Amino acid sequence: MKKSRKNNKKVIIAALTLGAFIAVGAYGVNNVLASDNGNQFNLNIIKKLSERFSLDEDEVKAVFNENRDENKQRVQQQFEERINQSVADGKITEEQKQAIIKKKEELQSQGNKMRDELKNLSADERKLKREKNREDMEKWAEENSIDLKEIKGFNIGRGFEGRHPNKGMMK
Repeated sequence: MKKSRKNNKKVIIAALTLGAFIAVGAYGVNNVLASDNGNQFNLNIIKKLSERFSLDEDEVKAVFNENRDENKQRVQQQFEERINQSVADGKITEEQKQAIIKKKEELQSQGNKMRDELKNLSADERKLKREKNREDMEKWAEENSIDLKEIKGFNIGRGFEGRHPNKGMMK
């Protein structure tokens, strides 16, 4: 009976600690995880939690993965709701919606490759690369008769949604 209470206490403490980490993550860890060190950062937290609370590292990792997957699903659901509402409001057409979805998938599949390319460039080269990407997005938007301001909340391309003022698509 005492062992069960001790295990329950460990689970509660671990859950509260994970909750605190997730809350902090919502505020700032997102940027860290987007960097090259992000995966190592996650692994360090998992290892520390596992050691401190005598938990199975694979179980802690599973909680992190589950949370990541839930966040991805939530973001995807929000994207679908916003883009469908934009069609319903007449801001974009069904064809434009499909073009946006296709472009988002394309950019997501290129994400890691782009990150790897950028990390090996100087600051000036990165700036030129981002400018080229911005010009490419503007050209794509023009070809599809899409006003970039209408889709800034669709999370397609870093800076595209306005999280990084003066650094992305929405100058």
